Amino acid sequence: MMTSSLRLASKVSDCLIVLLKRGRVVIKSLTTPETHAFDYNRPLHSVALEPDYNKKASKAFISGGLAGNLVLQEKGWLGFKQQVIHSGEGPIWAIEWRGRLIAWANDLVNSHPKVYG
Repeated sequence: MMTSSLRLASKVSDCLIVLLKRGRVVIKSLTTPETHAFDYNRPLHSVALEPDYNKKASKAFISGGLAGNLVLQEKGWLGFKQQVIHSGEGPIWAIEWRGRLIAWANDLVNSHPKVYG
């Protein structure tokens, strides 16, 4: 693995999030032995965990990148499921999840950050 392809995305909710440019996300709890890894096979730029990620059973997070899809991933009965909650406006560059609201920024000209919630 080349260090140039590795990026520390965030450290929130006692978790460490690592993004690889080729589309791999690793979420490692700093307080439990729990680790989740996901391969998206497309370049990602941003990931945001749900508030209190370590305390919730859903283990939800949002990711986005060059494909232009804002994807919600959460744990269900049969493993993790994905849902595209926004697409079609260019690459997703930044995501923030606060309370019940999710905000993101993309390439749409003269656009303000979008909010979902």
